[in-house]
Amino acid sequence: TSRAKERGFEVEKIGLVRPRDVLYDRINRRVVQMIDDGLVDEVRSLVQYRDLAALRTVGYKEIFDHLNGEISLEKAVELIKRNSRRYSRNSSENRFRPRRYSISSGSKRSS
Repeated sequence: TSRAKERGFEVEKIGLVRPRDVLYDRINRRVVQMIDDGLVDEVRSLVQYRDLAALRTVGYKEIFDHLNGEISLEKAVELIKRNSRRYSRNSSENRFRPRRYSISSGSKRSS
């Protein structure tokens, strides 16, 4: 174990928080955009490397399952959306502990 470095200041973490429905909508639209931009072809080109840890992540693992005939593309897309939402939720809940200040983004941008 290592000791925390003594500093003459305190670190404060600030997290931007979006309403869940807005965040989930953005995630869902981004997944569709990734598919439209060629995610399936990208994953197909990486099949020989599928056992690498970097390719056992959200998006890649679902498309590998699709390419293996285990699930439909539609099912793969739904799983990517679901798993991305879970990853986002878990990341935002754990990233700013133990001290957290949250600021609502209030953003009306669509992307």
